[in-house]
Amino acid sequence: MIRRALVAGLAVLAACTPFRGTLDRTEREKPTHGISTIVDVQVAKHDLYDRIVFTFDSLPVRSDTLAFEGGVPGYRIYYTPELQNLQCGSGRPIFAGGVPLLVQFQPAQAHDVQDGRPTVTWQDSTFGFPAINRVHLTCDFEADLQFLIGVRGSLGERPTHQYRVFEMDNRLVLDLEHGAQ
Repeated sequence: MIRRALVAGLAVLAACTPFRGTLDRTEREKPTHGISTIVDVQVAKHDLYDRIVFTFDSLPVRSDTLAFEGGVPGYRIYYTPELQNLQCGSGRPIFAGGVPLLVQFQPAQAHDVQDGRPTVTWQDSTFGFPAINRVHLTCDFEADLQFLIGVRGSLGERPTHQYRVFEMDNRLVLDLEHGAQ
């Protein structure tokens, strides 16, 4: 009973707490041995924000050299001023379907090295969410893995949806707020 009340209280508190995020570039470098493989991407709508969860193959393992094997690789997340982004390899134009937010993982891949089979089942999806319009896998080449997220807004507009990012075990969680600041 007390636990239920505590959980309910925390949910109410989270709903009342203002979203604290950024419009600035977020970057985290990680020394690694090997390449992380993405195994799942999930997108969901919550009351105050939309969430994307990138799940990688294993939990990080610390070695004597303080390097990581598997788990969440290094990443860069930033709004890009480019109105048109290019698919790596083919050079095919990719339109974000909104204000472009680029998520880049290194070293990472979205395919099985043994048979080349993709490890995520979709490459491009459109959502009717308040912040996220589209998520597109734009690059999986030479340990460079990139996703282009179309955030609600018009191309060429200044970004208004703040985002926050955090790691949880072998997952990178990206939240995009619903309301504009």
